[in-house]
Amino acid sequence: MHEQSAENIQHILSQALSRGGEFAEIFYERTQSTSISFNERKVKGISSGVSEGIGIRVVSGERTGYAYSDDLLRRGVSAM
Repeated sequence: MHEQSAENIQHILSQALSRGGEFAEIFYERTQSTSISFNERKVKGISSGVSEGIGIRVVSGERTGYAYSDDLLRRGVSAM
């Protein structure tokens, strides 16, 4: 996962729990896509892309909160 080490992930989870959460989990997703378009059996265009992001879910009693960011640097994740 990009810049997220086990230490960074533990820090993020600890922050979530120190603010009243009873349970917290982190989700990471990375998607890669490729698209090829044709017109009359000829390649008209090719495109590809990658997207990734990280989310955190925190549960406190009957309440659940979720935050997501596509900024995987520590400052972006810490802002969630």
